[in-house]
Amino acid sequence: MARYTSRAWTAVDGLPGNTITDILQDSDGYIFLGTYEGLVRFDGIEFKLFNQNTNSELHFASARSIFEDSRQNLFIGSNDQGITIISKKSSEVRTYTTQNGLPNNSVRAFCEDKSGNVSARL
Repeated sequence: MARYTSRAWTAVDGLPGNTITDILQDSDGYIFLGTYEGLVRFDGIEFKLFNQNTNSELHFASARSIFEDSRQNLFIGSNDQGITIISKKSSEVRTYTTQNGLPNNSVRAFCEDKSGNVSARL
């Protein structure tokens, strides 16, 4: 029988909040957590929070859904601030909201088709 080790992390251990809305392991091996406090990157040792208070290029307070597409772009769907796309290759940050075409700023999930088109579930 295989033996597994498990460990739980909470706010006491540095996690910005105890509610996780989504989880993703990206192509570089980082664990990303969606939380009401923002996007959290975990490298196995420490948690780093990303949101509009920690980075002026980001326009979201919470991260409801997380997705990495086939081109290694990171998509963050928020509760009320639309979609933020971060290009890992160029570090470019793009934000899409109702002001530039989204029918709703609350994003629940993402998916990608065979042609590389990413869709959001609002």
